[in-house]
Amino acid sequence: MTFKTGIPLPEGADIDLCYQRVLSWAKGYFASASVRSGAIIAENSETRRFVFNVEQTLVFKRSALEIDESIIVYNFSVNFNNNACNITVSDIKYRYEMGRESGGSTFTAEDWITDDEAFNRKKTKFLKQTGKFRIKTIDLKDKLYTLVEDVLNSK
Repeated sequence: MTFKTGIPLPEGADIDLCYQRVLSWAKGYFASASVRSGAIIAENSETRRFVFNVEQTLVFKRSALEIDESIIVYNFSVNFNNNACNITVSDIKYRYEMGRESGGSTFTAEDWITDDEAFNRKKTKFLKQTGKFRIKTIDLKDKLYTLVEDVLNSK
């Protein structure tokens, strides 16, 4: 499963400066406490492209007695061209309940958060188990897009 968007650069913005600003933001964000690990796996300033491999925790429920969470692993790619910042979130995988005696489960987004997997048969509501993954994954993707857009539009 792949999520893509293109964010137009601000009017009159220097594309190389925008690339450097977003790359600098990504290096800081993917090294922050909110991310388990983030490693740059490709960077080319001539083509204005970079890719991070990211491992983050998705928290579904947290209380004094219970925590329901999963590790999400994904690639975050940025490519600047035609006065746009193109973002791709791809190669999404989950590691769920890894601390259990059974060893937990590892699965891909294609196997877990598609319409067929996340919704009931009538497609009217989310299934309890898979729906939470879809909601949190889309929330994360939207958050990343918004953060990059904020970087591009800040002075």
